[in-house]
Amino acid sequence: MRQPLQTKHFIGKEGIKYMEIYLICLAAALVGGLMLSRVTKLLNLPAVTAYLVAGLILGPYCLGALNLPGLGFNNFEQVESLSIITQTALGFIAFTIGNEFRLSQLKAMGSSAVIIGVLQAVITTLVVDVVLIGLHFLMPEVISVPCAITLGAIASATAPAATLMVVRQYKADGPLTRLLMLVVAIDDAVGLLLFSVSFGIATALANGQVSILAVAVEPIVEVVLSLGLGALMGWLLHFTEQFFHSRSKRMSLSVGFVLLTVGLSTLHFEVAGIHCGFSLLLVCMMTGT
Repeated sequence: MRQPLQTKHFIGKEGIKYMEIYLICLAAALVGGLMLSRVTKLLNLPAVTAYLVAGLILGPYCLGALNLPGLGFNNFEQVESLSIITQTALGFIAFTIGNEFRLSQLKAMGSSAVIIGVLQAVITTLVVDVVLIGLHFLMPEVISVPCAITLGAIASATAPAATLMVVRQYKADGPLTRLLMLVVAIDDAVGLLLFSVSFGIATALANGQVSILAVAVEPIVEVVLSLGLGALMGWLLHFTEQFFHSRSKRMSLSVGFVLLTVGLSTLHFEVAGIHCGFSLLLVCMMTGT
């Protein structure tokens, strides 16, 4: 009689051992962050501060440097192995942010959010570029011009997770909060375009050749594809929800769709020499919207 396939036989004993260690590390991160949040509450600080500090303590440069299995993450390979969890968490956060949008809000604050979102990202990039390029001329051995341009684009990015967590913790609501959520959503699209253009320019300076596709076409294609996929998944979620009426089943359906959306957002393909991909945050925000 044929024996059923065992998980241990499939991934090996070493794989099972590492999975157990990863689960212990993940549990330590969750419990450590929650316990530390009690301390930050006494100091009147947001809970997200505790989670960031807990991550630093349990990371490879603090407790993880002791190389004790299960006590923090010992190296970046362990941290990277849990990337699917972080990507999924970002997907749920982006979906929640998009779900807060209303058509009336977009009509009332859309132009203001676009102006603020574009200006703050572009000005941040330009300021950091100027400062770092100036540092290059003063100390060329410290930083190169391509690196300075790339770091300038990275500086324009914001963390939607921290923003949403602070808003939810303090139950903030009002015109400013709603405008802030719109700006956070727009910033992701602007940051994606800025990074793609800046990285294309940095690559051109480093290699001596410019790729118009990488600088101008591919970023726009990624934004359009992300919004299109998000709209499609949102419509499908809305359509299938009509067959369920209980809150628990609709919640389960939403969770399933977010997981599916996160999985689809990782796909990459090439059409007519153009590298096509999706922005996880944009897709999930559009789905929620």
